[in-house]
Amino acid sequence: MAPKKKKDAAPAQEEAPLKLFYIFYSQERWENWIKALSEADFEGGADDEEMPEGFQMLSSFNQDICIEVLKIIKLFQNNRFSKEEALQRISDVEEIVLNQYVEGDLEEVIESLQFSMLVLFAASK
Repeated sequence: MAPKKKKDAAPAQEEAPLKLFYIFYSQERWENWIKALSEADFEGGADDEEMPEGFQMLSSFNQDICIEVLKIIKLFQNNRFSKEEALQRISDVEEIVLNQYVEGDLEEVIESLQFSMLVLFAASK
């Protein structure tokens, strides 16, 4: 009869979290939003009950940035990113969003969006 194999008494090692490659926010994505906003109508008609297309799009733009930052936070909470990795990725998004200067008709609109994003980035860190 063959001798019984000894079971390994050592606890199973925890597997390292799977590293994910995401581009959370890119310069190209920012520029696509700016282009779309520059073509949008912010005035609307006098009889329109709905918010003008430009403001609806601006709201979606704001949500897009917020969701991307929240994805980074969620991946950190699920141990997919270390604290340093998460902070670096948030800083990358912050750099794209806050370091852009838009001239022309959208200047004031984008500046107000960037100002509101200060709270998001401060809170996420």
